[in-house]
Amino acid sequence: MRQRAAELAAALERERRREKRALEELRAEERRAETRRAQLQGRLEDQRHQKAERMKEELDMARRRTQEVEADLNGALSERRARSETRRRRRRREQEQDAKDRDQEAREAMLIGAAAEPSRPAPQPAAPTSAPTAPEAMSKAAAEKKPASRRVGFGFGGRAKPHVPASARRKVLSNFGADDDEERPARAVVPIDYSDDDEPAPGPGVSGRVPETLAGVLAHAVDWAHFSEVALEGRIRPWVSGRLRELLGQEEASLEDFIAGKLRVRAPPQEVLDELTPMLEGEAGDLVRGLYQRVIEETLQAA
Repeated sequence: MRQRAAELAAALERERRREKRALEELRAEERRAETRRAQLQGRLEDQRHQKAERMKEELDMARRRTQEVEADLNGALSERRARSETRRRRRRREQEQDAKDRDQEAREAMLIGAAAEPSRPAPQPAAPTSAPTAPEAMSKAAAEKKPASRRVGFGFGGRAKPHVPASARRKVLSNFGADDDEERPARAVVPIDYSDDDEPAPGPGVSGRVPETLAGVLAHAVDWAHFSEVALEGRIRPWVSGRLRELLGQEEASLEDFIAGKLRVRAPPQEVLDELTPMLEGEAGDLVRGLYQRVIEETLQAA
């Protein structure tokens, strides 16, 4: 009996030891799982932190690029304003010099006429009216003394270019939309292939729906969905290049690119007018009116 009790006690003790070992293994597994979870959480946090740092660096780079582009644009605008102011001062000096030359020529003509007055032969009795009068002598002397008309140029690149008054430039811009093709700038021909079934017919009354005034252009909502890169590069850009040559007397590729970029981002006419006014002053309104008349015409035809 005692032997049986000892065996039971030994078996119970063995069972307790197995339970203890199982409990210890369970706790050890839980500790290992907790360690793994902590490691995974740490790696996840590291990845999130690295991603946030990369996004911050990309954002900073984008901001720096934006600031550099804005600085370049502001520098180009300042340079163009300075060139425009230099041209205006040069034109004023040339106009003042022309006025002085004309005054000097008039004074010389008067002096020559007055000096020639005593040496004229006396009038013959038979023809008393044949002798020239003093005003006629002055006019004749002025005609002999008057030099050939002066040509005032901008002087860019050592080549003289004729000075075009602002009123004449405005007249050129006001001719936008005229039927005479010789007065309109050359437009690049961009071929578009259509099948016999797909060839579009011109929209009725397109020209009648294009605003004629600057106020009408500013109030018009452009249908940008029908404005394409083909229209910009093939038709609008050559027109812009020609108008800038007429207004400024020389090529202005940077200003041409600036205007084309505004159209690519679908800028409204008021925004373009505000940007161009510091550079072109009173000419900006005519340029914006003609520019967006052409844009509206292209969108109406495409629609």
